[in-house]
Amino acid sequence: MKLHPLLPAGVGFGLLFAVAVLSAVLAVRQSAQVLAVVAALGGFAAPVLASTGSNQPLGLFGYLLVINLGIALIAWFRAWRLLNLIGFVATFALASGWARQYYEPGQFAVAQTFLLIFFLLFTAIGLLFARCTLADAPEADSAPLAARAWQTLQRVGRVGSTLVFGVPMAAFGMQYLLVQPWEYGAAFAALGYGLFYVLLGRLVFATQPRGLALLAEAYAVVGVIFGTLAIPLGLEGQWTGAAWAVEAAGMYWLGTRQARPYARAFALLVLAGAVFKLLQATSIVALPDGPLLAGSFIGPLLVAVASLAVWLLQRRAGLDRPTAPSLQWEMLASHALPWLGMGALTLLPWQWWTPSWAAAATAVLGLMAWLAARRWHLGETFSATGYGLQALALGSFLATLHRAEGGQVLAGGWPGMAQALLIAGSLMTTAVLAMRRVAKTAQARDVAPNWDWAQVLTVLAGTSLLHLAMLFQVSLAQAALIWPLTALAVLWAALRLQHGPLALLAAVLPVVAALVQPGSWTTESLAPFGHLGFWVPVVLGLSALVAADWLRRETARPRPHGHGRFGLSAIGRPWVRWTPVLWGLGWWLLAMLDESARVLRQQGWADHVPAAWLGVLLLTSAAAALLAVRRNWRELGLSTLGTVPAFVLVAAIAWFGTWGVPLLWPVLLFLGEPLPAVYVPSAALGWLAWTLAALWHLRLLRTQERWLAPAALAALHAAGFWLFLLLAMRQGQWLSGQWGEPGSSWRWLGWAVVPAVALWLLRSPALGRRWPLAAFNHAYLGVAALPVALGLLVWLWLGNVVSAGDAAPLPYVPLLNPLELGQWLVLAGLVLWWRTAPLGRADSELASAGTVIAAVTALALLTGLVLRVCHHYAGVPWDFDALYASTLAQAALSITWALCGVAAMVAGHRRVRRVLWMAGAALLAVVVLKLFFVELADSGGLFRIVSFIGVGALLLLVGYFAPVPPARAAEARQDDPASPPQPAGGAHP
Repeated sequence: MKLHPLLPAGVGFGLLFAVAVLSAVLAVRQSAQVLAVVAALGGFAAPVLASTGSNQPLGLFGYLLVINLGIALIAWFRAWRLLNLIGFVATFALASGWARQYYEPGQFAVAQTFLLIFFLLFTAIGLLFARCTLADAPEADSAPLAARAWQTLQRVGRVGSTLVFGVPMAAFGMQYLLVQPWEYGAAFAALGYGLFYVLLGRLVFATQPRGLALLAEAYAVVGVIFGTLAIPLGLEGQWTGAAWAVEAAGMYWLGTRQARPYARAFALLVLAGAVFKLLQATSIVALPDGPLLAGSFIGPLLVAVASLAVWLLQRRAGLDRPTAPSLQWEMLASHALPWLGMGALTLLPWQWWTPSWAAAATAVLGLMAWLAARRWHLGETFSATGYGLQALALGSFLATLHRAEGGQVLAGGWPGMAQALLIAGSLMTTAVLAMRRVAKTAQARDVAPNWDWAQVLTVLAGTSLLHLAMLFQVSLAQAALIWPLTALAVLWAALRLQHGPLALLAAVLPVVAALVQPGSWTTESLAPFGHLGFWVPVVLGLSALVAADWLRRETARPRPHGHGRFGLSAIGRPWVRWTPVLWGLGWWLLAMLDESARVLRQQGWADHVPAAWLGVLLLTSAAAALLAVRRNWRELGLSTLGTVPAFVLVAAIAWFGTWGVPLLWPVLLFLGEPLPAVYVPSAALGWLAWTLAALWHLRLLRTQERWLAPAALAALHAAGFWLFLLLAMRQGQWLSGQWGEPGSSWRWLGWAVVPAVALWLLRSPALGRRWPLAAFNHAYLGVAALPVALGLLVWLWLGNVVSAGDAAPLPYVPLLNPLELGQWLVLAGLVLWWRTAPLGRADSELASAGTVIAAVTALALLTGLVLRVCHHYAGVPWDFDALYASTLAQAALSITWALCGVAAMVAGHRRVRRVLWMAGAALLAVVVLKLFFVELADSGGLFRIVSFIGVGALLLLVGYFAPVPPARAAEARQDDPASPPQPAGGAHP
């Protein structure tokens, strides 16, 4: 009609309407669904085809009402799904097209009236359709809900569900456009729709056949959806979340009572929406002294109550332990609901107080949650929420900490300390109550307790925070003084509870204290022995020793069966027992040695530092040995092994440098500085300190026999002997140096007298029968004396070559000057020692070698004596070239060596020692060669003639009186008492 207006619009519209009505009647009479569909399509196409573009909503809606009444009438007799769908879609499509193009607020009454009519009409059509298809086929009550729903959908098909759920959605969409100008129009409309569907569901469930029970439930669900939708449309976000939370709790209760999983699932979705709205209504406020969050009070409270109520309903109904795979989501919800509830409740303190106080309140809330779970047996999930809240409190509180400007470490003062103590108290209460139950159970079974991760982390966090709380009122130095003492309390608890991580924390605390301790080297103006730089190391050392004693006692106690999780299985390892002993002694010695040196330097007594250090070492070693003996403490007793090395260190520091200058002389020489005075052991009370050290060394060796093997003891005896011998040598050298002038041989005498006397004493039979020589004879005569003997031998040769034997202020007298007296005394001591030394008696070849070395050394000493006589009495300079060029010196050496050779030959002949005789002969041969190659060069010299005559005469005499002794076999017979004696002379070669 729009393209070819053959008929007027009114006439054409009437004809189309007539065709549609007649087609519908004919379709019903002949049960022809296709004809009914064609009639409906023609009826709905008529207003489109006959439209003139005028805005006449009354005529349009009236026409649509007539067509839809016809469809409803058909639905009374025939359950034609497609026809119902065409009516619903076409009606709301035409109405929506008109509203989008022509609607004006003045047309509200007409549009609202027909909207309600169409809404009721299609709701009735859907009910009629469902009644026709379901009334005659009820499901068995015993069938599962899923099976009954599937059967229903098979019968109803998509059209039925489309009318049930599509009609309210489409109608409310148009309703929202109509009431949009009013403030709460949409909310009241949603509320009205919800009430209508709830009442309709109740009516259907009460009056219709039981086959329509599922339809009644669907109507109820639609009503609930509209009621839920009314809340955000009428309220703000915070109230929306609160209302949805309450609605979710009620809906879940109803779903639990009626065993409707879909109702419970929808309730959980609504609760999730409530949480989302709550978070949306909560904002972060960036105020320095205010709360962190801003939001309502009622929202978090109702969300928390609803979440916990739903969770309790789940537990009561046993839904947190599903048996069917399709209900696994309920188990997941049961784990999330306690966290949602407690999390919502936690929002309140963060909206009321500053972050630090809110963190403390969160910790208390976590403690309450954990106590509630423990008291009413609410399960591990609810206990975990308590731990989680406490972890949140701890982390958030640590995030609020910042450095203070005054003496304290952390800003916040007493309030900050109170907050930290609240959090730490909640953590410790949780940990103590949890661990007490585990400890009682383990004690009753006589097994080691098994701690879980939550208990371990909680007690460690609580204990650490207790120590951190101190920093709100004290400095790091003061905390370093306190923490080692509190570490003892932590260790006591760890040992009592058999708690390994707690014991590890007790070990970490002193380490932290050591890292932050101030030290006494920061200033020289500190009070003597009255500042933290001294007392912190002292407390570190003493507390570590107490801890070591506790560990020793713990290892000696009977252990429960098994090791247990996070137990003290490592306590029996050697490094665990040794570490606190060494740590404690180290800090104690550091404090005492450093402070004593600092105080003496302050008073101008720096030269007394070695004696003071020796006193500290003596007292420490004596106390350690006494305590180790009384408490049977092997580790502390073995620590006294460091006494001698400590003495050596003190002596080395005192020897190679003075206080305040570098210790190495080469550095001083390179820098052009004068060398410091060499240390004198007796100076500045050193005589008393070193004497006490030597006496204590001997007493300590006797005590150490209960802890050490003989080999280790022998090494200590030797080390102590060397140390005190060196000190005595230095003292003797200094004393002898005071008797003579600089450059004289008195200084050489000091180095040799003490070790020579020591060798004489070591071979003494009286001392050999007493301890320690009786028990450690080899250690002293062999191991300890051998380096001394070698050193003396080197001294003999070096002094013989270097020193001219000047005895100023006394005149030089051969054999009676300091150098030569010392040389012959040393040589005698070496010979006597070698005869009694285990090494010399054990091997004949070594014994022979020692005799040869002694003879050669004696010849060298006699040679030096002759040359020094020439130097002092003949004026020959003490120089190699001058002495070599001196005919007097050469003649004196030739006669002296010849006399020595003759004496050796005579002795060899008388003792029938062929080797000795041949050694003398060799020496005479050397003298003869010397005469020809050295003295013969001095032609015409008096001393050459004297040397030739003297040597010749000696050769003549020795040839007559000391012929060669018999061979080795004859020597053996001579040694045999049964053989006849041989004449002393007579046989000539």
